Amino acid sequence: MSTLRRILKRARSSGGGEDDLLRLKQVLAQDPTSRQFALLADIYRRKGLHDEAIAVCRRGLSSHPTYVSGHVALARAYEAAGDVARAIASYERVVALAPDNLAGHLGLGTLYERADRFKEARDHVRAAMQLGADGPEVRAALERLEARERAEEGAALGAGEGDGEQTEGGRSARVVLLRRKIQALEAFCERVKRDYEGRNIV
Repeated sequence: MSTLRRILKRARSSGGGEDDLLRLKQVLAQDPTSRQFALLADIYRRKGLHDEAIAVCRRGLSSHPTYVSGHVALARAYEAAGDVARAIASYERVVALAPDNLAGHLGLGTLYERADRFKEARDHVRAAMQLGADGPEVRAALERLEARERAEEGAALGAGEGDGEQTEGGRSARVVLLRRKIQALEAFCERVKRDYEGRNIV
């Protein structure tokens, strides 16, 4: 197993130690265009060094703008830093580059829900399930999002009914009011016509 593969395995299982961090920094010092920037950024993020993770990703992506793993690492760093808007933009870039990227769909599902964009969140969770993410947490997320979307639709309908849209004899109140105004105007015109004819004005 190569040194980088050992670092990757340890980083995923333990968050990456200081030795791994130093080795990866040496790799990037020797080759600033190395794609290992994504792994270094991931270790920074796990250690809570979010600004460092973001900076490493942005430098790396300037050399590899279509590197999907680099965009995933950047999205996760932004998410960990609490920058939801930039995290969403980065995950959207991931999905644009690789429509079958599971991490991108799961990330967007989580962040769109946090932003109260339930329909978009639901769509990405469904996409993730189609790609094989079928654990209890994913199924629960889908059920929760579908329930929130139904609640939103119900609230919108309720607001519409309470905003002058009650019906009278099967017709909306606005239509009834308009017809009453027309009838009043017709009655007024009829009175004017009778007065005119009664005066025999030619």
